[in-house]
Amino acid sequence: MQRGIEVLEQSFFNKQVGPSVLVVEDNPVNQRVAAGMLGKLGCQVTIVDTGAQALTVLKESVVDCILMDWELPDMDGLVITQRIRELEHAGGLVHPAAYWHRYHGSASPPVLHIPIVGMTAHVLSDHGQQCLE
Repeated sequence: MQRGIEVLEQSFFNKQVGPSVLVVEDNPVNQRVAAGMLGKLGCQVTIVDTGAQALTVLKESVVDCILMDWELPDMDGLVITQRIRELEHAGGLVHPAAYWHRYHGSASPPVLHIPIVGMTAHVLSDHGQQCLE
């Protein structure tokens, strides 16, 4: 698998494009596992290795959901999540709410925040509580 920014596309059985998921993960094995699982669900997957790459993708592309690793080479997942929320508040991201009609038509309500799901191997630490705060 190529390191850096990689987009893997799959379609639902009815040929509609599935949700766009950004995976922010620097471990190649974890990247493959996430891409395989999400691809089987019909998701369009973008994989990045760093927080800086994630911000670049979010400023240029529509993303429906983010899977965020806790520890990245350039910054931790909590810091990048805080930056994403700041950019959302400032209107600096291409947001899925602006493109809601692409999937569901204009009748559906917009999403206020891009959902961010944290991932970590530190199961016994206080990371979970920090994420909730």
